[in-house]
Amino acid sequence: MQLRFNTRDLGMVSLKGFVKPEDQIGMVSMCRQPGPGGFYEPSLKNGAKLNLWMMSLGKNWDPTLRSYGPTRPFDGAQAPTIPRCFQDDCSTANSTASEFPRINPDVCIVNYYTNSGKLGLHQDKDESESSLTK
Repeated sequence: MQLRFNTRDLGMVSLKGFVKPEDQIGMVSMCRQPGPGGFYEPSLKNGAKLNLWMMSLGKNWDPTLRSYGPTRPFDGAQAPTIPRCFQDDCSTANSTASEFPRINPDVCIVNYYTNSGKLGLHQDKDESESSLTK
């Protein structure tokens, strides 16, 4: 498992092997708990379905408004909070890795890939300038 951060100044920063395997199992179990605001199969603006399942923690992404908000636009589900252990990993990364600026994330995107699932090379260009600056 990689801890990956998107930062405006540095782009993608990956910390490979940062989360211990036993902690990864706990994180996956936590994310797989069913509930409101859980995994869904996202669609592109043209209606095409992505080949993965996704969930947002902290805030939900609204592709129409190109912004984050408390609820999902298609079902009104509230975004689950970011688990404490995820926040602790970010805090540890802040004190361990000097390659990126200190962060305090308020959004966590979790992607779940089935055996046939994938997410091809892409850029997150939909975010507004104010969203990226935050």
